[in-house]
Amino acid sequence: MNIRLMSLSVLFVATSLTAAPDAKRMAKVKAELEAIERLGGDRLGYAESILRFLQDPSAEESEGRRLRPEASAYDLFSGALAIRESLQTDTIAPGKVNGSQVPVSTLTGPETKSHDFKTMLKGRKVQAFPMAAQVPPDWFYAHFSSLSSALDLADYMNTRGGAFYNRFSVAPVETALKKRILNQLAIIENKDARIFYDAVIEEMAIVSSDFFFSMGTDVSLIFRLRQKLVFEATMNTYRKQFQGSAPDVKAEVMTVGGKSVHVLTTPDNRLRSYYMLDDNFAIISNSLPALERLLRVKAQKEPSLADMDEFKYMRSVYPADAATEDGFFYFSDAFIRRLVSAGVRISEARRMTTAFKIANLEKLALLHRHLYGKNAESSAELFKAIAKDKAQLAQLNRDFAGLEMRGLRAYSTEMGALGFLKPNLESALKSVSVAEADNYREFVRRYSQFWREYFDPIGIRFKKTASGMKAEICILPLIENSIYENIKRILGAHPTNHRITTIEGETLSLAANLQVANTRAFRRKADGLEFIDLLTGNVQLHVLDENPTIDFESGIVFQEVTRGRARPDLLAGAAAWSLFHPLRISLEARDKDSAEALIYGLRKVSRVTSRWQSSFAYDYQYSGKKITVFVVNIAGVITFRFHTWTDGNQIHMTTTRDYAERFIAGKKQTVMRRGSALGIYRPNQVVREKAAMVQGNTEAMQQSCLAHLGTVKLAALVFPGEDMATAMEKHYGIRPYCPAGGNYSLKGGAPTHSTFGDHDAARADFTAVEALLADFFNTQEFSVQFQFTPHGIMTEVETK
Repeated sequence: MNIRLMSLSVLFVATSLTAAPDAKRMAKVKAELEAIERLGGDRLGYAESILRFLQDPSAEESEGRRLRPEASAYDLFSGALAIRESLQTDTIAPGKVNGSQVPVSTLTGPETKSHDFKTMLKGRKVQAFPMAAQVPPDWFYAHFSSLSSALDLADYMNTRGGAFYNRFSVAPVETALKKRILNQLAIIENKDARIFYDAVIEEMAIVSSDFFFSMGTDVSLIFRLRQKLVFEATMNTYRKQFQGSAPDVKAEVMTVGGKSVHVLTTPDNRLRSYYMLDDNFAIISNSLPALERLLRVKAQKEPSLADMDEFKYMRSVYPADAATEDGFFYFSDAFIRRLVSAGVRISEARRMTTAFKIANLEKLALLHRHLYGKNAESSAELFKAIAKDKAQLAQLNRDFAGLEMRGLRAYSTEMGALGFLKPNLESALKSVSVAEADNYREFVRRYSQFWREYFDPIGIRFKKTASGMKAEICILPLIENSIYENIKRILGAHPTNHRITTIEGETLSLAANLQVANTRAFRRKADGLEFIDLLTGNVQLHVLDENPTIDFESGIVFQEVTRGRARPDLLAGAAAWSLFHPLRISLEARDKDSAEALIYGLRKVSRVTSRWQSSFAYDYQYSGKKITVFVVNIAGVITFRFHTWTDGNQIHMTTTRDYAERFIAGKKQTVMRRGSALGIYRPNQVVREKAAMVQGNTEAMQQSCLAHLGTVKLAALVFPGEDMATAMEKHYGIRPYCPAGGNYSLKGGAPTHSTFGDHDAARADFTAVEALLADFFNTQEFSVQFQFTPHGIMTEVETK
C-alpha cells in the first residue's frame, strides 16, 4: 500500500472515529481548523492536513519537486548554485520499500570521471592545517583556524549579509539547527567566552558523512587543544548539566578504539553525545560509527583527507594560513560520490518515509489533545482513544509499529525523532525494492546530464576582516553543467580587468566582458562596419539612487532565464522599472575613434518610422560635452530617451538627462576590479531609495510575522493558559518570532501582533525596521567577483 495513502487513510479513520462518540466536539474542532486555515494555516501543517483528510480520505499528498530548482542571480554568481547542483540534496523523494529486492551492489552510481589531480599538482606548493589528517576523505569538512572569528563572522553575516540577501532574494526560514545540534552533542554556546575559545583551542573542524542536517545526520566536532585541562573542565561542566536535564538520560563510559569515551543518550536521540579526550586531541560526536572511523583515521589505519591529491591541489589554490583564513569548507570528489551513491540516497529516502509516518502520528497526538484537552500517555492509549473497534485498533498498531510517543512528540525506536533521525552512516543497505532501484537509476540518468565529464570538488574560504568579511569559492577545476556552460559562452573563458568609474549616489555597478561575437545585439551594421568590430565587449551597468515609485524583483528574471523560459511580462516590468530608476550603461570601445564611430553608426540606424514605433536622434551641448539623445516612442504613448556621449574610448548612455549631466559634472571615483562578471552594491550610498527599501523590507517582515497567526491560534486552542510562543517552542521546537519585535496575543479570541496587527487590520512600523537595518545601510560595499580560471570557477564575495 502506498505510504502516503496508508497514512491518509489512518488519519481519516482516526478523525472519523472520534466523530462517532462525540459529533458535536468534532464539529467544533473542524470549525477551529477552518479558522486557522483562513489565517493562512499553521507552521505544523496540522490544520490543512486534518481538514484535507476529513474531506477526501483517498487524496494523496503532493510532494512534487522540480527536477531542476530555480536559480537566482545570487545563487548563480556566488557559487551557491554550483554547490546545490553538485550535492543534489533537494531531489530525494520517498519510495516504496516493499516488494522484491535488488542488491545495492548492482546499482551503479554516476559514471563521472575524477580529474588527474596528481598531474595537476606538479610544481605547486601545498599548505594545509594539521586537522585535515584526522578527517576521512569522503566526508564533508569544515575547518576553523579561529573559532571566535568564525562566530563573529556568523554574527556579521546574520546582521548585514542576511539583510542584503533578504533584499534581493526570498527571505530564508528561521531555523534552530545550530542550537539543536549543540544540544544533541551536550554543548552550550557561550558568546561571552569567545576569547577563551582561542586561548584553549588551536584549531577545530566539523565533519559529517553526508549533508542532511535538517533531518538529522552524524555530526562530529574535532578539536586540537592548547589547554587540555581547561577544555576538559568546561566540557565536564556542560555534560553534568545535560545529564541531569531529563529523567531518561543514560550516562555510561565505553572503550572505543582503545580510548575511553563518555556517552550521554536519550531514547529519541535528542541527546546523543560521544566524548573522547586524548592528549591535546578531542572528539565530540553524535554517532558511534562516526567516532570509530575518526579514530581509525587518527591511528593511520585508513587514509585521510590530507592524503588526497585533490585536497592538496585545493590547498595549493587556497594555502592554509590563519592570517588569510578563519574558516574553510571542503566538498571532496569522494564526498560528492558518496552523497549520490545508491546506499546513501535510498537510505535517506527511507528516513524520509519514517519521518512522514512520525509526522502523521504527531498530528494524531495533537488531534487527541485538541479533542480531549490532554495528551495521550502512549501510542497504545492514543490508538485506543480513537479506534472504533478492535479491527481498526489493530490496523493503527500495524501502521505505526515501531513508533513511540513522548508527550506530543513521536519517535521511531529504530530511527529516532524528527530532526534527530539515525544517521545514514549507521544504516548499511544490502538490498532495496524494485521501485527504489528504479528511482535511483532515474536519478543517475538526470545527474549524468549535468556532469558529463568530471566531478568537481568545491572549496570555500572565509575571513572576517577589520572592515567586514570575505568569502572565496572555488569549484575545481570547472563544473560541467548547462547553466555555467552558457554563462561561459557569453562571458568568455578568461577574466578581464574592469575600470569602474562612479559618482556619488550610484548604488549598484555591474560589469562583465561579453563575447560580442556570440551576442546578437552587437551584430548590427552601419556603413558596412559591424559594431562588434568597434567594441572590446567590456560592458557596465550602473544604477543611480532615486526614489522609485514601483519595485522590480530582479531575481525572478534570472529564475526564468535559467529555466529557459521567455516571459514578456518580465521584460515589460524591467522597462517600466527603468522609467522610475535612472540607469547608466557604459561600453568600452577599442579606441576613441571607435567610440565616436559607434555613436555615428547608431545615429544612422536609429531613424525608424512605423505604425507602432518611431525613433530619431539629436545633439546638444553640456559643460563642453556633446550629448547625443536617442528618442524612441512606442505606439505614440511611451517615450524613452537615451543620453549618449563619449569619454576617451568609453561610451556612456543614461536613461535621464539629469543623470547624464550629474555624471559629467560630478566628482568621480575609479576602482580597478578583475573578473568575468562582477557586481558592487553600496548600501551607504542609498539615500533617496532608503525609504522605499525600508518599506519593502517592512512589508516582507509584516507578511512573515502575520503568517504565524494561525500557529498562534492553534497554540491558544491546544495549550490554553500557556504563553503561546513559548508553548510552541517547548513542544515543537518552533517559536513564532518577529525580528521587528512585538508580541502575539489574542484579542476577542483572534490572534494579533502588537507591531503588525492582523490580516484584516494590518499596520506597519517603519522606524523599527529601519533601526534593524542600520548596520546594513552603514555598509560601504558588498562586492561579488565571478570568474572562470584555469583552476575552475572562482568567486569572491566581500563586504566593507
